[in-house]
Amino acid sequence: MPKKKQPYDKFKPGDRVVKASNLTVIGRSTPTTGSRSPKITHGEVVEVIMKKNKRGAFHPYCKVKWDGQTRIDTAAANRLWREEEKDEMINNQIQAIGA
Repeated sequence: MPKKKQPYDKFKPGDRVVKASNLTVIGRSTPTTGSRSPKITHGEVVEVIMKKNKRGAFHPYCKVKWDGQTRIDTAAANRLWREEEKDEMINNQIQAIGA
C-alpha cells in the first residue's frame, strides 16, 4: 500500500535554482586530470508538484522557468540545488567522477 503524500518544503515558488549537466561520458573514460566544471543552468521555480509513479509513490517535481528560455520545464526536485549551494554541488560532482 503506498504511503500518503508527504508535505514538500525544500523548494518554494520564486526560489532560484541551478541544475548541472551530467559529467559522464559513454564510450570514453572521463578525464581525471584537472577539474572539469559541469554546464550549469540557472532558473526560477514557478510551481512545485507531486507526481505519482507506477507503484503509487509520490515524488516532488518543480516547474522551472530557465534563464534565457521562454518555456517552462518540469524537473525532478532531486536534480535541483539552490543557487546559494552551487559551489557545493560542483564539488560533489567533481568528487563523484574522481577528478
